Amino acid sequence: MAADGEKGEAAAAEKEVTGGRTITLKSNYEKPVEFEITEEAARLSGLLSGMIKTGRTAGGVRLNEIAAATLEKVVAYLNKHAEAGDDAVRAEDLKKWDAAFLDSLGGGRDDPLFDVILAANYLHIDGLLDAGCKRIADMMKGKTTAEIRDTFNIPDDFTPEEKVNPMNCSV
Repeated sequence: MAADGEKGEAAAAEKEVTGGRTITLKSNYEKPVEFEITEEAARLSGLLSGMIKTGRTAGGVRLNEIAAATLEKVVAYLNKHAEAGDDAVRAEDLKKWDAAFLDSLGGGRDDPLFDVILAANYLHIDGLLDAGCKRIADMMKGKTTAEIRDTFNIPDDFTPEEKVNPMNCSV
């Protein structure tokens, strides 16, 4: 029995890193990919923060709604923001990093930006959600409906006949 307790303590000690305790996040699908994240970084997520407070992170957190590629990007965001903390000197660097991060996500409908926004919403990461939605809004500014459809690969709701005579459309 004592050996089992020692193994548990050793496993918990292995999870300690310089940034504090780590939490394992598991992506969706049959073979989930695991990501280690510091508790400090995890607390930037409302969902994960609540799970930490209620002690529901032991054994890892399975995030069935988030694919591995998306979770990897979200973890990078959380780690960077936790690392920066409230340091005013780092704030400017963080703004530049955020801009480059969002640029790397693209903006078309099949690009990772939309998946990251959905993950940020699910995980209650307000900063990432706001930044992602602002990026989408900026991409739409000054564009016609047709240009927005083209940018985001959105199919047209109207048939060619309805476009010719919109008054005959049934709603």
